Amino acid sequence: LEFPYIQEGFEQMGEDVAVLALNPYDGTPEDVAAFRQTNGYSFTMSKCDARWANMMKIKSYPTTVIIDRYGNICLIHSGMIRSSQELLDMVSYFITDDYQQKFFRSAGEIPAV
Repeated sequence: LEFPYIQEGFEQMGEDVAVLALNPYDGTPEDVAAFRQTNGYSFTMSKCDARWANMMKIKSYPTTVIIDRYGNICLIHSGMIRSSQELLDMVSYFITDDYQQKFFRSAGEIPAV
């Protein structure tokens, strides 16, 4: 349900971000590719091993993991993104020139841009 919002936000952010949607449990890589194509999503989607979700200690789906430009995990957000603006609000701080590395425990802690 959140993918249309992610697509819209991804289009607005352009070259500033990369989006990777991972599916650790359902279907095959071919199913994921067909889903992406059928729905017209331009961000990357892939099937992954369930060990990835276990390593990240992901307990619910969907979960959004934000990784900064330095490769550090900055936020693990459990729950659905309910608008493209919510995604933009989550990501905007991390792509500013003033960004300083920090892990946030919730999206509400991220400074407004």
